[in-house]
Amino acid sequence: MRSRDNESVIGHYKKLPPAQRRAIARSASPTLRAELARAERQLAMDHSPGALAAVLTGGREMQAPHLDLIDRAFVDMAEGRCDRVMLTMPPRHGKSRRASRWAPLWYLRRNPGHRMMIASYSADLADDHGRWIRDAIYTWGDDLGIQLAPGSKAANHFDIVGGEGGLLAAGIGGGLTGRGAHIAIVDDPVKDKADADSPTMRKRAWDWWTSVIQTRLEPTEAICLIQTRWHEDDLAGRILATERDAWRVIDLPAIADSPDDPLGRAPGEPLWPQRFDAAHHARTRKRVGERVWGALYMQKPRPPEGGVWKREWIDTARINAVQFSGIDMARIVVAVDPVDLSAKAWVVTQCRSSHGAGVRRLVRSARRTQDCLGVSTRPGLASILRDGPPTESVDRFAFCG
Repeated sequence: MRSRDNESVIGHYKKLPPAQRRAIARSASPTLRAELARAERQLAMDHSPGALAAVLTGGREMQAPHLDLIDRAFVDMAEGRCDRVMLTMPPRHGKSRRASRWAPLWYLRRNPGHRMMIASYSADLADDHGRWIRDAIYTWGDDLGIQLAPGSKAANHFDIVGGEGGLLAAGIGGGLTGRGAHIAIVDDPVKDKADADSPTMRKRAWDWWTSVIQTRLEPTEAICLIQTRWHEDDLAGRILATERDAWRVIDLPAIADSPDDPLGRAPGEPLWPQRFDAAHHARTRKRVGERVWGALYMQKPRPPEGGVWKREWIDTARINAVQFSGIDMARIVVAVDPVDLSAKAWVVTQCRSSHGAGVRRLVRSARRTQDCLGVSTRPGLASILRDGPPTESVDRFAFCG
């Protein structure tokens, strides 16, 4: 069979349904069967970023349901069904590897004449992604069907042979002016908690978002924002507050906490139990503290000054134990957090004096939670626990009047 005829046959073969392709392969000659096997490999790599990764690594690249969601989002962006995607999920769950490495490689293979941008909080991090993609083209260029253009092979800026396609990587505030992109990826726009808590740094990121990256997109553009949440007013937070309906938001906490979870998880179910089970997350939560856990792992950031209860109210209105004992209490209400019935419990007492002032005390009991459920409403906090006073408690009290 002549080369042109062979290409026509393979092109027609690729458009057939899988059942027909299998029937043709069974009856094909050994030579044609080898060509069809190569065609199947090409079809698999075209399917999604995850499928490309599986083919090129011989199945060693990890796959999981949440990574499937990333794959589908990039397929929809590439095919024009979606132009705004936000990925918020915890650290070490593969989001950057899939969305900022395999996905751009997959997209450039399918669209070698298109340009991509990758931006991050620092040029070094963005360059790392660009370097990985460039080296992947070096390694698998023949399989991918694309090659790097001579003279344009830098980690942060390279071109594809045969057209105007390529990739540019830069840090926020870096050199994107004068460049264009069909797909832009903003990965980790917030460096750390200090930057997230800084109004100046948050404004810098927002100004860059509105005046730089938004002006670099081609008419048939798409943009993907990838981050773990740090602050309710971080870049993702501002976007959600101003144009939530324009975005496909894939919000995946480490532990499911909503009945409408994107993966259909039951509340309490881990995101990637094969790697990070519930026990691992419990240890992580204890180590990192509630603010970091809520923000980075659960994607529910809270302001450092407090949400409903402001830290300032507590810090500026404390009374000591002697002052507390002199207050005539008219009513005491006790709340117990029964998160783990076999472990320590948090007990909060809300008291009101006969003069109308309010007092709140936070107590942590070393006893089992079920031992804290039999509480007394008599004055005095020593009777909070059914069988004696708490073995651990804070020694300062907040007075809110």
